[in-house]
Amino acid sequence: MRRVVLAICLAGLVAPAAAHGGSYGTELPFVAGAGARASGMGLAGTSLTGTPASQYANPATLALQEYRQLELYRTTLFDSKSSYLAAAYAHPSLDFGAFGLSLLRVGVGGIEERDDFNTLLSSDLTSTDTRILLGYGAAVTRALALGVNLKIDHQQLAGASGTGIGADLGAVASHTFAGDGLLRSARAGVMLENVVEPSVKLDAEDVSDPMRISAGASLDALADRFGITAAVDVVSPRYSPFQFRAGLEVDYDGLVALRAGLDDDTPTFGLGAGYRSVRLDYAFRDEELGANHRFSVAVAFGASTSERRQTRQERQDAEMHARLRERIREFENGQRQHLVARADSLFAAGNYAAADEQYGAVLAWDPSDTRAVGLQSECRFHLEVAQARQGEAAGDYPTALYHFRRAEQFRDGDAGVTDGILLCEQRIQEGHDRAAMVQTLLSRSIDLYASGQLTEALPGFREVLRTDPGNALAREYERKTTVSIQSVVEQNITRARTRAERGDFPGAMESIEQARALAPQDERVAAELAAIQKRQQSQSTKDAHAVTATPPEPAYDATVDEAVLLSRYREGIRLFEQGNFEAATRELLVVWTAAPGFHDVADTLARAYLFLGMQAYSKGSYDEAIASWEHVLTIDPGNAKARRYLKSSREEASRLGAGRP
Repeated sequence: MRRVVLAICLAGLVAPAAAHGGSYGTELPFVAGAGARASGMGLAGTSLTGTPASQYANPATLALQEYRQLELYRTTLFDSKSSYLAAAYAHPSLDFGAFGLSLLRVGVGGIEERDDFNTLLSSDLTSTDTRILLGYGAAVTRALALGVNLKIDHQQLAGASGTGIGADLGAVASHTFAGDGLLRSARAGVMLENVVEPSVKLDAEDVSDPMRISAGASLDALADRFGITAAVDVVSPRYSPFQFRAGLEVDYDGLVALRAGLDDDTPTFGLGAGYRSVRLDYAFRDEELGANHRFSVAVAFGASTSERRQTRQERQDAEMHARLRERIREFENGQRQHLVARADSLFAAGNYAAADEQYGAVLAWDPSDTRAVGLQSECRFHLEVAQARQGEAAGDYPTALYHFRRAEQFRDGDAGVTDGILLCEQRIQEGHDRAAMVQTLLSRSIDLYASGQLTEALPGFREVLRTDPGNALAREYERKTTVSIQSVVEQNITRARTRAERGDFPGAMESIEQARALAPQDERVAAELAAIQKRQQSQSTKDAHAVTATPPEPAYDATVDEAVLLSRYREGIRLFEQGNFEAATRELLVVWTAAPGFHDVADTLARAYLFLGMQAYSKGSYDEAIASWEHVLTIDPGNAKARRYLKSSREEASRLGAGRP
């Protein structure tokens, strides 16, 4: 029978002792770790993060891994015929934690094989120990992550081989310090290595790798461009005394790092250098069997997890806002069509006063609706004609003439209006009360001018001049009124142009509408309206395709739990898209109250209240509509639509006695 003598025992038992003097030959050589960074810091790696090799020391640290990384590691154990190689890969996902895969291999060559009579049979046997780690780590809360390693150990020696399966469990708690102080983060970790001990049988007996319990903590600090990391570990192997480990790293701007540590009574030293996505690390230990050099290189692939999440979030936000814009467009079109149908019905029924208000509401949604503009003018034409006929019936020809002249502005050349004007002028002439009419119209028009009702005053002055062309007072007021109207129109056009240049399109539209109310036929107003609408459409298209290169600074208190805000915000958006504006305002109001600058919650909340008010207005619930639009102005004081709706609904509610004045 052949047997493997002392040299084989040296390979199987002394190798671990060389790897770590305190293991007393009871542990596999993998206690040497899997990366040079932790080795340079006394192997105090239970709470260290940043490289794939941290999977070996604590699988929970995978959850804190920012980059997809590959790390390669090499060292020798006690002579040139022994080698320790490791490769580790970490793959953090965006939603399902992080995965790790590590392969560790220890090989020893030049082993003598002798038989029972000490006859040399071979002088070059090999022994290999291989360990495969399949790891997973995930955050269970913002501060706590858990991890697990499934390990497969395989040993091969002198033609014999065996395989064992084990498992590790780990946890790490982390905290980030707010502000720009010296301390930036702290971590505490615990590792139950071989909680399921891998047992390998080469010959007659099973040999297992005993359980070890490690606990450690680390601190990260930043002083100017120098990063400082300090770590301590306490390790309790099943068959060995407690071990104490400590390490310190000083890093300059991620380029160069110096490290020192203490592994029980063994000092360690290390260097690190990094450039872009590549990191080189070196560690040195002065072991009893000689100097030990350890090397590793780590390469990161692609963007960090935070950057990938940010990119995905921006894409999702862009898609969400595209859907939201489409939903808003559909709702606005629906509301406008509802108002148009209601206005057309009132118009067909001859209820021109109510139809006039409804077409005004249509124009509040879409100021460029030329059909609504035309039909609103028709309503006002019929209202003026009706008042003129009332004046005729009462024999009040000056008043009738005034309203016929007003109707003429809305429909020039109408035969009935022309006949009415001629009749009124004839009756006035026949009645010898031209002077009284002139005085009445002039006095009324001056009162309108004084109260700022320029568009109502101007027809009166012009009618006086038709009747009495030499009336100097009427001519002077007619000139002053015309100049005032033109001045206000120009001011509003200039103000609209300035607001549009600043991106304040609601304010620009409000100014244009004020100008159009004064001069409905002014071609400059129509041209400026078209230019603003074109510019707004161009800006909307530009915003829809804009890509933010770097995430903007949060415009809210950083102490607010962003995860909670994001959850409520997304729920509000979902309800908004469903058209459930009442529920959407409840969710979005919580977010806006806590953080008014969070994403675009202010704009979305204002729109939700705007549409909620329109729903109430459509049902005739003026109080609810007014309250909703007042909320809009609380959130967005410059919202032109809300101001228009409030003015219109308050006037209508006041006339009907159904709401607040």
